[in-house]
Amino acid sequence: YNVIGHYQICRKEWLAPLIGVDLPIQIVNVHKSIPRSRYITLIARNYAGYAKLLEIVSTAQTRNSDQPHLPLSQFPDCGGNIIVLLSAHETTLGDSLAAGQNIDALKPFVHNCIETFGEGNVVLEVIPQNPQKNRHLADANLALWEMHEALGLDIIASSNFHYIHPDDKEARDIARCIKDGKRVYDDDRRVTEWDFHIMTEEEVRTQCKLNGFSATQTDLMCDSTAKIAEKISLEIPLGKILFPVYESPAEIVDLYAKFQAGNERSEERRVG
Repeated sequence: YNVIGHYQICRKEWLAPLIGVDLPIQIVNVHKSIPRSRYITLIARNYAGYAKLLEIVSTAQTRNSDQPHLPLSQFPDCGGNIIVLLSAHETTLGDSLAAGQNIDALKPFVHNCIETFGEGNVVLEVIPQNPQKNRHLADANLALWEMHEALGLDIIASSNFHYIHPDDKEARDIARCIKDGKRVYDDDRRVTEWDFHIMTEEEVRTQCKLNGFSATQTDLMCDSTAKIAEKISLEIPLGKILFPVYESPAEIVDLYAKFQAGNERSEERRVG
């Protein structure tokens, strides 16, 4: 809801505005229906991509009465204007890898993403975390590298953050309790188990090394992360009213024409 404010600040500071959304998608495979809380990240490359994001989010909101989501098969043609990031944290890929599926089993899903968003717009996203705290994610990150080599997709390393400083973790958990109607001493409350503050580049590189990536692999992923911003050329026209134009159904148009004609005849009789 603060996209325009974010955009204005980025432009003022000469930064490429990364505007996007984490959207739940629903995938049905031979095993089961992936839970709706599995996400992909969509980023607008330009104004056409931004407009398409608005369409996608609106469609997801209006077609579902519960959590907004959209099956991949129902995505509109994005015209190559949206970048999608596929990570292994709370995603379809992560679920599948944790369930023991190999790279070959995941290729159809990735190819569907390529068909939807276009060549060069599907990027694998490594979210490095301490493997002593999250071994499954560390293993999945290495599997993403295998997918990068097998499919020739770009791969990046990013800091997926939910709070700013490391000591903000407790406040994040309290906010979750408020959102979920839980108390901090409830055993079933959601707990932030890993480190999701804004990492420095050095922290990201250190975590990549702990995950098992070589220095060369880490350099490639960090360099590719910076290149994402270079693909963004977003200019949002400000100060204009951009209401969409809705065409009325033919029967409504006919009814309105008859109503107008009746009013005109009445006016003629009154004047006469």
